[in-house]
Amino acid sequence: MPRTTGTCRTSTTNNGALRLVARTETLQGDETMKWLGGVVLALVLTAGARAADTGKPSDLSGVWWSQKRIPAIHPIDGSAIPFTAEGAAQYAKNKPLIKAIDSALPSLEDMRRCIPNGTPRVWGSGFPFQILQRPDEVILAYERDHMRRFVYIDQKPEDDPDPAYFGSSVGHWDGATLVIDTAAFKPTFLDDTGLPHGENLKITERLRKIGGGKTLEVLATIDDPQMYKKPWTARYTFTLRPNERIQDYMCGLGVVQSRFGTVGAVPKLRHHGS
Repeated sequence: MPRTTGTCRTSTTNNGALRLVARTETLQGDETMKWLGGVVLALVLTAGARAADTGKPSDLSGVWWSQKRIPAIHPIDGSAIPFTAEGAAQYAKNKPLIKAIDSALPSLEDMRRCIPNGTPRVWGSGFPFQILQRPDEVILAYERDHMRRFVYIDQKPEDDPDPAYFGSSVGHWDGATLVIDTAAFKPTFLDDTGLPHGENLKITERLRKIGGGKTLEVLATIDDPQMYKKPWTARYTFTLRPNERIQDYMCGLGVVQSRFGTVGAVPKLRHHGS
């Protein structure tokens, strides 16, 4: 004997709770089981959607290291760097300067080698870094130059910050992705080949875990209309190294000492367009 039971469709209320809208129809026994299965599936899918929409920050804490150096950065889409005429001219001036710095032994008189990398250059340094995370602040501790970078969460940018090599950074969470907005940079380079930037450079970095949480992806978008015709993005990836520790790095007194030994002249670099 057939029995009367309810099938349903699902919708979501304003507070995210699952609502079942029932209608009555006559079903056979096997159809009833299908109906129950559909209800369970709807509950599971809705619970998953709610979990994805919570916006809960990811735990990015730990030591991350790519163990490879990226001296020259490029747009993530493989296109050419969109220089403005001024940007191309400045880059042409910077390349021989970088080569002169890298080919000479460090000396007491020439400390240009010890100027902090800044961002995004530091991501390609080949050195590890550690992330320390609190609800209101994320601290990036780089082994290279022993620089510390403080990212203040859900804060407004300063009205007139003092320029710094890593700029002035504020951050917010976009779901599980940490978004860092940075401005007010001191003059430096964007990579080891001398990519230039202007006074109004703005960089947006998006940090998120991929690969089951064992890999950190960093997307750095460069917005500098003085040097580049349009914003462009470079990509870096790093592996979680739970057994690694940040080590000493000393630049001065005529030498650079790090986990890679005492460095005089570093190898010649391949430059954009060379």
